[in-house]
Amino acid sequence: TGGTENNNTEVNKPAETPNDNEEVKGNLIEDVIISGHMCYGTDCTISVKLKDTEDYVSYGYSGQNLELLKSLNDYEDYIKVNIYTTGEGENITIVNYELFNKSTNAKIEGIATEAELRTVLGMYNVGTYTAEFTLVDIGMIGAGFNDDKNYTYRDYGFVDEKGIEYEMRYINPGSNLDALVEGNKYTVTFEVTEGTFKYEFTIKEIK
Repeated sequence: TGGTENNNTEVNKPAETPNDNEEVKGNLIEDVIISGHMCYGTDCTISVKLKDTEDYVSYGYSGQNLELLKSLNDYEDYIKVNIYTTGEGENITIVNYELFNKSTNAKIEGIATEAELRTVLGMYNVGTYTAEFTLVDIGMIGAGFNDDKNYTYRDYGFVDEKGIEYEMRYINPGSNLDALVEGNKYTVTFEVTEGTFKYEFTIKEIK
């Protein structure tokens, strides 16, 4: 997913989010991992990994901010998730959930989308950015095909000042990039897009 600070300083808070202005009822299960989902419309089965076990269980969910809940499996390194459930046996339903920032232990409130979660965590959202990174890995040249055109690419690994690592792809890299040296700092202009399974980072320029 890749996270670092960006220039977004404020999140537009939605009118309704989990646990806002309502009494939470149900069985509290702390520190779970949302590992996957299967949905029919707005009725979903959420796969949950419980703390200190290797077992996965399936709970139903059809509440608020479904898309946000479905995305949480990509952020287990950054957030703690608590859920509230009702029911028993094979008919357990998630009725609410809470999010906490793992690095600060602060409760995350007032968000309804994955993009807003990324902003709170200091991650890059969709857009174009320029930042300074340390180059830590230079991948091999690869080849691909898109829009009826062949292209070459090379993946680069960068680390920011907080030690967070990013994998970025440069499409049709020029020979001038052969002089890049691992361990050196570079100013990178890159575009963030939403891919099929995750956010993707595409390099536009390295200086």
